[in-house]
Amino acid sequence: MTEVRKASARSVEAQRVAEAAKSNQRIKWAAVVLVLVAAGIGIGIYLQGSSADDEAREEMLADARGALRSESTSRDEFSSLSRRFEQFAEQFGATDETSSAHARVLVRMGRYGKAVETIRRFAEEPGASPETAMLGARIFAAQAGRTNDDDLLRRALSMAGSALRTGGPEASAWTVVLAHRLGDLEDFVEGANRLLDQHGSSDEARALRPSLAYLAGQLAEREGWSLAEGSDAPPEASGLRELVRETVPDASDRAGDEPMFPEQLIAAAGVRLSSQSSDGTAGEAVLRSTLEDAQSALEQLPSSIEARIIAAYSIFGLLGQDLASETERSQAKGHLDWLIQNAPPSHGRREQWQGLRARF
Repeated sequence: MTEVRKASARSVEAQRVAEAAKSNQRIKWAAVVLVLVAAGIGIGIYLQGSSADDEAREEMLADARGALRSESTSRDEFSSLSRRFEQFAEQFGATDETSSAHARVLVRMGRYGKAVETIRRFAEEPGASPETAMLGARIFAAQAGRTNDDDLLRRALSMAGSALRTGGPEASAWTVVLAHRLGDLEDFVEGANRLLDQHGSSDEARALRPSLAYLAGQLAEREGWSLAEGSDAPPEASGLRELVRETVPDASDRAGDEPMFPEQLIAAAGVRLSSQSSDGTAGEAVLRSTLEDAQSALEQLPSSIEARIIAAYSIFGLLGQDLASETERSQAKGHLDWLIQNAPPSHGRREQWQGLRARF
């Protein structure tokens, strides 16, 4: 009898253990279901938010493309677009695409300093695409021209250099002009050779080719070198000398109606002025055309030493023929004062400019 009761007790205990195990299993499955439901809700919320993010971004980018294509977009419309980009960045975070579009909007508004801050994070990173790097280079260079900031100019050259090996002719052309502005001989020669050798049929190569010899000569002059055949120039000048040999321009070359770079205007004006002045036959038409090109270049690049020199000497030529107006005389004195105060010592022509200044 006792054995029977013991067996019965063991059976009851086994049933209780089995029921407890089943209950625990049900709890576990319920927990799993709850986790999956919560995850599903979270994923749904994320996808909904991501969809809203994508929709807002695409709409904003489309509006920006339309505004930038139109010549009639008002400043107020650009300001409104700029605020939308700022709000989007605060809510969702900026991307390469949105920052590039925002920077272009800011440039159209003339806010180059803000455009620099907007694009620099993406344009200066090592893995930047050639398109983003070149956008950054153009914006940094524009701001450097307005502020005479060599640090910005060096950063612009670095961005153009990062795009040089994988980018198209634009990267080579910008490397040429930025290296010229900084006096960087190595990058100037590399950019020019790459432009001519790999992109010789491009619009950029056709635009800059007539200017290369003149620009190379300016770099040599800054170093105190002569690039004439047989001259005693150091080995570093060999690349510049070869460029001059390959790209000597015709004195009749003009920069064209819509030059890509102010350096084209400077080079074309400098070649015409020097070729006409060498035999003393520079007439009013030549002097006024060189002055016009120099002044146009200065509108884009106020810190250009060469453009100011050409402008001052063009006006001096007009003065010698009693053709210079009082306004032009005042402009020449302003250019010479700027040169005396701002040109680096390597130019070594301050006494010459001071003497010329006294003639006005």
